[in-house]
Amino acid sequence: MNEPTLDVARILNELVGRRAALGKAGALSLGAVLAALGLPESAAAFASVPPPSSYTTLLGLCTPGSGTSSYTPGITNTLQSVHVNNNVTFSPCSVGQNKVVQSLSVSLDTISSCSSKTDAAGTGVISYTNSQMSNWTLDSWTATRLLGQLLAVDSGLITNGPFNSARVWVFNTRAVSDPSVCATSSGILTATGQSTLIVAQ
Repeated sequence: MNEPTLDVARILNELVGRRAALGKAGALSLGAVLAALGLPESAAAFASVPPPSSYTTLLGLCTPGSGTSSYTPGITNTLQSVHVNNNVTFSPCSVGQNKVVQSLSVSLDTISSCSSKTDAAGTGVISYTNSQMSNWTLDSWTATRLLGQLLAVDSGLITNGPFNSARVWVFNTRAVSDPSVCATSSGILTATGQSTLIVAQ
């Protein structure tokens, strides 16, 4: 049986194209975002991540964000413990409660290689232009790695700050220009790409 797959690049392109049509995120139900994300295909492909359809009120949608992930030690062909720092900047993105998102950071301890990711735990911070922050804790994730390239979704609950108890989803694509680095002792130290942030409750 073929497992469902998710074309994250297509979804990100659709989100960018439909951003204007979605209007102010705080005023929408999540149904508009689900259509843009291509659900239920997405929920089936990412069964381990709570689907956005479980939540009824969209609080924020920010895309595209410019992201850089750094890896310590570098990611190689050998599965090992790797600490990941993921930093994303957004053009000022208006969300609910008159907040404006400017950046996102995520710190994760993972078990990763250039072709696999088997574990992850960590926390994230959403930063707003008024210097407020929402802290969230990862509780579910999924990732596909191939030759160092990454398609992933991280999800968790906000534990304090604006939108406390709301759920966060971060969709990431990370590209590596030279996959042969996977075979070196230093491995992949950084990767860049786009990220999408969704907050709902």
